[in-house]
Amino acid sequence: MELANCRTFAGLDELIAEGVDAVTVAAPTHLHHEISLACIARQIHVLVEKPIASTVAEGEEIVAAARRAGVTLMVGHVERFNPAVAAIKQAISARISCRSRSPGSGRSRRGCRMSAW
Repeated sequence: MELANCRTFAGLDELIAEGVDAVTVAAPTHLHHEISLACIARQIHVLVEKPIASTVAEGEEIVAAARRAGVTLMVGHVERFNPAVAAIKQAISARISCRSRSPGSGRSRRGCRMSAW
């Protein structure tokens, strides 16, 4: 299938067989470890979206593998720079007001309420 002049692949092995130099791992977090290690083992540079892996141990394994293989490993933190995300954050913070509640009132110490949209 071709979409906007960009080939698609049925799986990772097919993509790797194409002879890529680098990949972006933008899959569900539980797949980051497996995909990253498979690419690193084939000397492919990796940009993995955060979080790098599901566990600290898996993340450390990815980092160690990249160092041993001498490939570039980067962790993407790009969403915080996405204008759409920034606009949503601003809209949410403008509509939520949080205030402390008095101890002993039977309510939580902190409460948040939405202002009128």
